[in-house]
Amino acid sequence: MIEKLKSLAGDTMIYGIFSIVGRFLTFLLTPFYTNYLDINNPAKPENDFIIYIFSIIAFINVLYSLGMESAYFRFFEKNDEDRSKSVFTHSFFSIASISFFFAIIIVFFADTLAPMITNLPNAKSLLILTAFIPVFDALVLVPYARLRMIRKAKRFAVTKFVQILITVFLNIILVAVFQIGVLGVIISFYVASFVILIIFLKEIKENIILKFDKKLFTSMLKFALPTLPASFSAIILQVADRPILKAMATNPSDLAIYGVNYRLGIPMMMLVSVFEYAWKPFYMSNHKEANAKKLYARVFTYFTLVAAVVFLIASFFMEFVVQLPFFGGRFINPDYWTGMGIIPIILGGYYFNGVFTNFSAGF
Repeated sequence: MIEKLKSLAGDTMIYGIFSIVGRFLTFLLTPFYTNYLDINNPAKPENDFIIYIFSIIAFINVLYSLGMESAYFRFFEKNDEDRSKSVFTHSFFSIASISFFFAIIIVFFADTLAPMITNLPNAKSLLILTAFIPVFDALVLVPYARLRMIRKAKRFAVTKFVQILITVFLNIILVAVFQIGVLGVIISFYVASFVILIIFLKEIKENIILKFDKKLFTSMLKFALPTLPASFSAIILQVADRPILKAMATNPSDLAIYGVNYRLGIPMMMLVSVFEYAWKPFYMSNHKEANAKKLYARVFTYFTLVAAVVFLIASFFMEFVVQLPFFGGRFINPDYWTGMGIIPIILGGYYFNGVFTNFSAGF
């Protein structure tokens, strides 16, 4: 058991080091946006748009995955290369088909959809650009899943980190230097997602076989589709509050204030995220062990202890963090400080999401 726990901890550390640094860089975009995107101008609600559109993208990402990423984990056979390539092919083309189909629909109806999302003057262009961000992200879901299953944690983490570096660098150039506002934000994420897809093209080509296995595809769909309600439920818990708040808020800046303070729950979110990267391949590989239940129970105990430490530190010290100097002003613009009361609640919510992640091994 000790060796298996060390294995899980080792993978978590690899995922964690790059993920924590990467997510921290992404998190720095939050104070960056509070200082460079104006929340007090109802005619130009740029930060509001960023928060809202990426909550929608989170829903779209689940739809595009079609549960086939989970099916890939389930049907992957590390000792059978042909079988694994067949699973890769069916997963990849399923995701590619549905993502391109819906992206084309969004582009076709952009004139109608754009005014429903934002009143920014370049709303249609923003929507069309945004429509392809989840497409590029969806196309690398299976390649990323493959890296996790063959235990190439370092390459997985480095690639994710490169995407974040590109995103942050382009945000600084386009938003702070060229000052093109929300368009610069969207272009940054668009380019970063596209570059990662290019990086994976060789691996995608090497793992695709042009042979359709109806029996395997049917089995994968039977496994994948029932996972969608749970996936949508998880996303609803994480991002549905944004569109609800946007619809009900009386102050145009409420969504931006809420969204920024929600992001300050990042310490617990990072813990849960890096754990989940290592956890799924770990429990899939060890579920047949005689002591699996005891092993999983021990993992949950350690997870909870670490989460308790993170919760207390973040809750006690966040009010000092937001006052630190930062590009363009404070770490968080004082206009957003009124929403800090939600931070401990968000931290607790992320912990219980981690509990769900642990318990999902049972099913």
